Amino acid sequence: MPMVRKGWVTDIADAQCDAYAPRMNRTQQTFGNKKDAPIYISIEPWLDCFELEPGDRLTLIYDAAETGDALSVDFINERELVVWPNGAIDSLQVLFNDGPSDGRSWNFKHKQTPATSD
Repeated sequence: MPMVRKGWVTDIADAQCDAYAPRMNRTQQTFGNKKDAPIYISIEPWLDCFELEPGDRLTLIYDAAETGDALSVDFINERELVVWPNGAIDSLQVLFNDGPSDGRSWNFKHKQTPATSD
């Protein structure tokens, strides 16, 4: 008579990896432009940069680490910022005004003024 198993069977290697894997929480961070001119948001370590016109929104959805900041923001100047998501960002989803962001990175309608150092 063949042996029949009931219940869940887990590969031992998977169980060991899961025990040490950091726990992740799905998070959503939205940036909105409430200024009267475009702003620029770069996402690192991806080399994406988005131009947001007044009223535009950029949303990042990803698995944030359970501890620490969900993301860090560096303000370059009043119109440019760099965001560093913290967590499993391989599956980072970027939305532009609640829709796909495909083709929006580095596609600027205005000439971006480079930051100057003091």
